[in-house]
Amino acid sequence: MAELKMARRSDHSREELKQISLAACRDIVSDGGLSKLKMRKVAERIGYTVGTLYLVFKNLDDMVEQLNGETLQELFEHCVGEPPSSNPAQTLKKLANLFNEFVLFEKNLWEAVMLHRDHVRSPEYAQKVAQVLGLITAAIAPYYAPQNKALLIHDTRVLWASLYGIYALHVSNRNAEIESIETMTDSVVEFFVAAKTVATSK
Repeated sequence: MAELKMARRSDHSREELKQISLAACRDIVSDGGLSKLKMRKVAERIGYTVGTLYLVFKNLDDMVEQLNGETLQELFEHCVGEPPSSNPAQTLKKLANLFNEFVLFEKNLWEAVMLHRDHVRSPEYAQKVAQVLGLITAAIAPYYAPQNKALLIHDTRVLWASLYGIYALHVSNRNAEIESIETMTDSVVEFFVAAKTVATSK
């Protein structure tokens, strides 16, 4: 991938430096995975010193967390435009399909989200996670009475954990020769819908 074309250093504000650094970070991770990311490599790519990067990011973990926050924002934006169906089962399946599309297309970036453990999970990052979970909550909300909000939130987390586990297998190549993520996520959705259909029919 072509190197980022830099302006003179004095032309970059702190925010601009942050953005070009994250763009370089994204390119490195997209091309080679999280293991290839180093502060030195980012600095070389954008034409600054490593010391300058430490004026913008606390450390490499901070940089990765901010990159992962951008990835979660992109996932949210990829999915949020899908209009809900009058049938919650169809809405949930469409949402799962959109999740799948993103994870398959941005495998290395998603791997960075899943593998990065040494970070503080800032309020900004937590908000990105909440946005994604909110998509699931909105999709399945028709199954729940208003007084069952706690159960709705619980089931949202269970569904997300199930999908997250499937994606973890995918990025680690542990299910590549067994089943596709589409087949597995379809099963998760079908199990959930079947359980809710029985529950609401009682």
